[in-house]
Amino acid sequence: DILDTVHRLLGDNDVNVVSNAIHAIDIVKADAGGLQFTSAVCAHLLNRISAFSEWGQCAVLEKLADYQPSTEAEMFDIMNVLEELLKHS
Repeated sequence: DILDTVHRLLGDNDVNVVSNAIHAIDIVKADAGGLQFTSAVCAHLLNRISAFSEWGQCAVLEKLADYQPSTEAEMFDIMNVLEELLKHS
């Protein structure tokens, strides 16, 4: 299935490929609310967020805005990662 293939690209080493995969999944799944982050995908992308272009960072942050952390600790982990990013923006 092509959607599974594109979804696997979220783990690609090239952040440009990942950015394009986010947008592609978002478009294909628009009727279902677009790409939905899991905690694993969220953590993976946030750990690499500084490597993304500004356009890629926006793609990650747009999807992150819809993500609901499962625990308070996860919420603080996300905020700690984003704090560094926002200091340099």
